[in-house]
Amino acid sequence: MSRINGQDFLLREGELSINILKQSVKLIDNNILPNVSPKHKYLFKFGIQAFSLTPFNSLNSNARMMVKNTNTASSKVYRLVSNQKVLDNFPKLLRTGNLVNKDSLVNVDFSTFCGFETLSFGVQTNLGRSIPIWNNCITYPISEVGSQNIFVIDEFKRLGAVLGFYPGLVFDRGFWIPDMIKFFLEENTAFYLRIKAGKLLEHGNGIKSAKVLGKATKDTQIKLYGYSLRLIVSPPPPIKSSRRFKESRKLKERWYILTNDFKSSRAKVLDIYKHRFEIEETFKDLKHVSKLKKFFIKKKLSFKILLNFICLSFWISYWCLQLAQLGMGIFYALTHPKKKRSYFRIWWEEIQRQMRKSLLNPFIPDG
Repeated sequence: MSRINGQDFLLREGELSINILKQSVKLIDNNILPNVSPKHKYLFKFGIQAFSLTPFNSLNSNARMMVKNTNTASSKVYRLVSNQKVLDNFPKLLRTGNLVNKDSLVNVDFSTFCGFETLSFGVQTNLGRSIPIWNNCITYPISEVGSQNIFVIDEFKRLGAVLGFYPGLVFDRGFWIPDMIKFFLEENTAFYLRIKAGKLLEHGNGIKSAKVLGKATKDTQIKLYGYSLRLIVSPPPPIKSSRRFKESRKLKERWYILTNDFKSSRAKVLDIYKHRFEIEETFKDLKHVSKLKKFFIKKKLSFKILLNFICLSFWISYWCLQLAQLGMGIFYALTHPKKKRSYFRIWWEEIQRQMRKSLLNPFIPDG
């Protein structure tokens, strides 16, 4: 048995999670609720129980699971998802949550949730899942030319204003936005952007594509908008054997990564981009573990509030992991790679099991 921060944790996964429900309640009481506006605290408790700790079915259904009286449940969930000021509590929670600092690396990507195209920022953990810290959505079709790029840049600025700084940002190929790149260069903000092989770059006295430059060197300096940047090229991916001739000849693409990070080694830059895929796994957990795959919500504000409460469960699960880090490390070392579950799934499944066993509601009295 290990003792960490006054808590007892055994080294096997099943035993390790024995106090997860109790610890999660403490984290909610000590790390979240004190930073919520007093006017919204009672409603926020309801939101955490109904959406952060419970698989999503529908707004009213989740509310009725928490509150026996149907009318009271309907009224409470309506007040929760229709109040912009409730949403305003999450930036304050982000500032006080210590989930992101100047040295953090934050993955940025879009994902579609039933018609809501959602821009999400997730802190890299190197544990298979990023921690979603900031979300906003845009509705298609977009009629105004360039409005999506403006939306993306504005969200970067809003996040920076909340944090007071810009962490390192990691992007896939869809984020080649010239104004965004110029903004980060002017702000001296570290970024790692995968670009297409055919993208033209200034090198020496000429203009060459990333693919051509990559054939000559895998780490070179280029010029863009008057600034010096690095182009990092990954080694060729291994060919996967296949019985089908056509599939065996298909090669995965190299990574061409543009960055203003001149301090990290090439291997480190490639490792940073490799962990960008954590945010895609986070999207999968949001949709399939938290059950946010199918829903019938038309109001953008309601969806944003719902999504933020569900993302809050990632925060709680990660904090629990930090408290039990030694035990988790030993458990992961002894587990076959194909049988490993993410820290979020381990926490989520144990929370569901313990809540079903509990006869007492740990949060809110009915009514």
